[in-house]
Amino acid sequence: MFGSGSVPTVEEQIVALTAQMTANVEKLQALEAENAAIQATNEELIALVNGVAPDSATSERPVLVPNGEQVVDRTAPRALGNPIVLDMNPGDQQNQPTPQTNRVEIDLNNMPARNEMLNEQDPAMDQQPDNVHRTTASLQSTPGLVKPGSDLPLSANLEFSRRFAEMEALIQRIPGVPAPIKKSIANSFADSPFIAAIALTEMPKKFNFPNMKQYEGTTDSNNHIAQHKHRMFTAAIPCDLREVCMCKAFGSSLSGPALQWYTNLPNNSIDSFAHLTDTFVEQFASSCKLEKQSDDLYTITQRPGENLRTYVGRFNREKVQISHCNQATTIYAFRKGLRFDSNLYKELTKYPCRAMEDVLAKAWAQIKWEEDEANFIGKPTISIMEVDEMIE
Repeated sequence: MFGSGSVPTVEEQIVALTAQMTANVEKLQALEAENAAIQATNEELIALVNGVAPDSATSERPVLVPNGEQVVDRTAPRALGNPIVLDMNPGDQQNQPTPQTNRVEIDLNNMPARNEMLNEQDPAMDQQPDNVHRTTASLQSTPGLVKPGSDLPLSANLEFSRRFAEMEALIQRIPGVPAPIKKSIANSFADSPFIAAIALTEMPKKFNFPNMKQYEGTTDSNNHIAQHKHRMFTAAIPCDLREVCMCKAFGSSLSGPALQWYTNLPNNSIDSFAHLTDTFVEQFASSCKLEKQSDDLYTITQRPGENLRTYVGRFNREKVQISHCNQATTIYAFRKGLRFDSNLYKELTKYPCRAMEDVLAKAWAQIKWEEDEANFIGKPTISIMEVDEMIE
């Protein structure tokens, strides 16, 4: 189509493709006109062929004469593969030549081959995808093109729509041509990832979504679910509508990539809040914190110069993050983390405790003694003579 020495521009490619499309449309129109003429006489011919007796030695066929009457021509039977020629030109058949446009030659055996010509594809467009729903503004404004929905027959319209989509696919491959803006579906406002039992249930009229930090997909997803549950429990919601409200309000607590994930959920794919949270955690599993075990408490030790209050606080913060913490492991890890020369370590070693509450009770008693000792040492000492002088 183009010379090998130069790269065609976008305009040249569009003009060439437009010319090719126009030629294809003209070809389709010519084939449709011929097909319409064939169909006009096909019924009579089929009736004639079906009406011949199997054992007859002759065949009867009507022949149109100039005065419009039909004369039965009894001749020897002929093969159905021979073309039937009907002369539709009025006048003397011997003296006046019949124009080519008024002669309809029909070959019944070649009828499927003629119909297949309507479905021919150009080699340059065989590998292009079908997409009849997208349009290109530049081609719509090109003069000479017949647009879908015109007065062409249905088959020609379908063929044109398919070729038009192939043309768009070719244009998209041209560097520098922006892709058309995707149009929204008319009823997309009713899309919902929930089943009908949830999607069609109305929210309470006085429902107000609690204020909470929106989740973007970068923090712990389990923490966001727990926060969403607690905030929804504080809202005035009837018990029979609580799960519905928790499902529908979950999207309002998302933003950024998390909201895009929620929007892309397939319709009618979520049937409960548990299903929603499981899918949510699975999607953002990379942002979840690793679940801690009871053995992780052995990594907490009392630092040099660290007082007992600070150590107990750090130990408790790690302990509450373990969902199912073993009590025996907790007690042993707490004692092993203490300094070897501390009074609390000696106390717990001499008199072991079976409950963590007893360990904390001894720890708080030791903390009180350490703080009192620190306060007493920090105060200045007063002699007896100074006390007497103060009294006088």
